[in-house]
Amino acid sequence: RQAALIVAATLLVWFSVRVVLRPLMRLKNDVATRQSTDLSDFDPNLVHKEVRPLVLAMNGYMARLQILIDEQRRFIADASHQLRTPLAVLKTQTELALRENDPQALRQIVRSIGHTTESAVHLANRLLTLARAEHGVLEGQMTAVPLAAIAREVGLELAPAAVRKNIDLSLDAQQDVVVTGNALLLHEMVVNLVDNAIRY
Repeated sequence: RQAALIVAATLLVWFSVRVVLRPLMRLKNDVATRQSTDLSDFDPNLVHKEVRPLVLAMNGYMARLQILIDEQRRFIADASHQLRTPLAVLKTQTELALRENDPQALRQIVRSIGHTTESAVHLANRLLTLARAEHGVLEGQMTAVPLAAIAREVGLELAPAAVRKNIDLSLDAQQDVVVTGNALLLHEMVVNLVDNAIRY
């Protein structure tokens, strides 16, 4: 009689576990058979209500992942569009230089290639900063930033460009101003302002 009770209890536990785990196994199979590009939500109604918060958390994570992937695709499209023009110009200038026999004209073409390369590097740096900002690398890095120090660094970086255009670039900062922000993005902001002033 005791052996029969043990067997019956074992069968009851086994059956109960199978019934309880069946929705989880269905969810496991759904996860295992999905395509890597399929980030649609899992149905929380397929599992017991105790497990639904886990499914909802998985859905929330996949939604954030989809946003990140969309941002990456948008950035790649923007970067390819922005870089296509200077690269095409460089290719054209190089072909002209290869066909040019006049040393003076060749020197002018090489000088143009240098300017185009500088513009391409400038654009690539902006795109990299944008990528870091969009993908959250810079989140949580808010600190006290001295603006005069940033302006001084930018002045030193862009001084050669100002000299080439005969522009007197100087810094007049009687006292420093400290702001709370991201040093890299603030540096990028000042670079854009001063660079545009020198160019235009």
